[in-house]
Amino acid sequence: MESNLHKLKVYKSSINKGKMKEINPKKYYNVEQISDRWEVSARTIIRLIQDRKIGSLKIGRQYRILGESILEYETRNASKSKY
Repeated sequence: MESNLHKLKVYKSSINKGKMKEINPKKYYNVEQISDRWEVSARTIIRLIQDRKIGSLKIGRQYRILGESILEYETRNASKSKY
């Protein structure tokens, strides 16, 4: 079983390698970008949007998420992180 310290090191190294990019609060991101950032499925992101846990715009059949909404969600859920 991996220790939390090991998981934290892996998490930090993935940030340093550019895997997780800085979020611009004024920019819009698509579902795929956020699912890559959080390493979850696109369906999970859509579910969060539909449950109104993340603010978004729907343009046609696609969702756009403002960077500010992403950062707010991450801040609210930071204490729930397994890292």
